[in-house]
Amino acid sequence: MGMASPDGGQPVRAWIARNRRALSVGGHLLILGLVVWFLVRPQIGSTQDSLALLSEVQVPWLGGAIAAELVSLTAYTFLTYRLLAPATRPRWWTVARVDISAIGLGKCLPDGGAAGTALSVRLFALDGVPAGDAAVAKVVQGLGSAVLLQVLVFAGLGTAVALGLGSTWASPLLVVAGGFVLTATLIGLGLSRPRLWSWLERVAGGVPRFGGRLVGLLRGLRDGQGLAHLKAVGATPVLLAELILYSAANWVFDALALWMALESFHADVGIRAILVAYAAQAIGTWIPLTPGGLGVAESIMIPAVVAYGATRPAAVDGILAWRLLSYWIPILAGAAAYLSLTTRRDRSKTTSDG
Repeated sequence: MGMASPDGGQPVRAWIARNRRALSVGGHLLILGLVVWFLVRPQIGSTQDSLALLSEVQVPWLGGAIAAELVSLTAYTFLTYRLLAPATRPRWWTVARVDISAIGLGKCLPDGGAAGTALSVRLFALDGVPAGDAAVAKVVQGLGSAVLLQVLVFAGLGTAVALGLGSTWASPLLVVAGGFVLTATLIGLGLSRPRLWSWLERVAGGVPRFGGRLVGLLRGLRDGQGLAHLKAVGATPVLLAELILYSAANWVFDALALWMALESFHADVGIRAILVAYAAQAIGTWIPLTPGGLGVAESIMIPAVVAYGATRPAAVDGILAWRLLSYWIPILAGAAAYLSLTTRRDRSKTTSDG
């Protein structure tokens, strides 16, 4: 019996290499389909009841949710604007369109934050912002916003638990948020304490499969320009307070939009339900299975809101309405913003060439 050729798998590997992008897209679509079928579908319940509730929507509450999302997005763009160096930053309207473009792209990809940052850097560079400055600003913005979100979640859920208002939903989310805040605190302290930093690198390096990548991220944070930028921001109290205010407004108004969307469908739940549901989706979006936690977040949020007293149709309609405002519409807005930027630049180039 003859031996198999050592290069027998070469055609297969070549085909995979040629079709890597299509295979990746197909794999992600398959995962999304499985998530929707096995996680989201069981939570929806009676589609007929959810559709019937649409006729009873309270338009003023829904309008308030739309306004809150607009304020949240505006605060995010002002955060980017203030982090860019005044000497080279574009007008706010340009910064806003760059941010919206990046947000839209980021919601289309699992772990799309990196792709959104790369797009922001490229678009800002076309407007004269040094690529290094743009990258540092976006990285600092992303890290700062993530930390502040978990601090807000931890404070809110911690207060609820301390007042005896906790639940089986609040406690595990509180632990996750607390772990994130503790990790961020240790990293912040380790930046100026070599022994603590060495210990953090050893711990990160011991994580199975991801140890090397985590160590690389830690070293990039400590050795890159981001640390210098963070120190510069910290040395300017007025700017630091302004950035914290914009970042907090981004998250608070987003959560307010969730509350108003639920109220618009008569899901009369209290602040505990909003805190738990918002914390659940914030943590669910970390799971890099689907873009923006699509499907994963909804499958966690719906039962959480139902557990706090909302009817299932009201929870389904309210959460899906909020996801429409916070997830799907920004994708369309991002495409429109990107086209407006590229069309303007193409028109300017044609004018200058003529």
